[in-house]
Amino acid sequence: MAVRLRLARHGTNSKPYYRIVAADSRMKRDGRYLEQLGTYDTLANPARVNLVKDRIEYWLSVGATASETVSSLIAQHLPELVKVKARPAAKKAASAPEKPAAAAPAPAKPKAAAKPKASKAEPASGGTK
Repeated sequence: MAVRLRLARHGTNSKPYYRIVAADSRMKRDGRYLEQLGTYDTLANPARVNLVKDRIEYWLSVGATASETVSSLIAQHLPELVKVKARPAAKKAASAPEKPAAAAPAPAKPKAAAKPKASKAEPASGGTK
């Protein structure tokens, strides 16, 4: 089961607030989740963010990945957790050697000569009755 830390939207029309949750990546955005890890109120000025540090640290340590927005919230409000678990995709891209330029494609194999289609044979007797 792939676990993601992401936002689940709640509130009314034009007045959203978000829960930061650990959820199976196959679940709907606002659907079932495993655990609530905090809240994010975008309407407050400045935006209010409450995070449960020890639980976020736990989920990151067991392999959960954070969405872009949750990653930036963690980086802003819990900078000590950024060093605990870097996003695997960014880590791979930085360490992977660059692939050499692709060589010219191999020449296409010539197709076998197509068999001529059999034409409709005319009746043996040419007369009409």
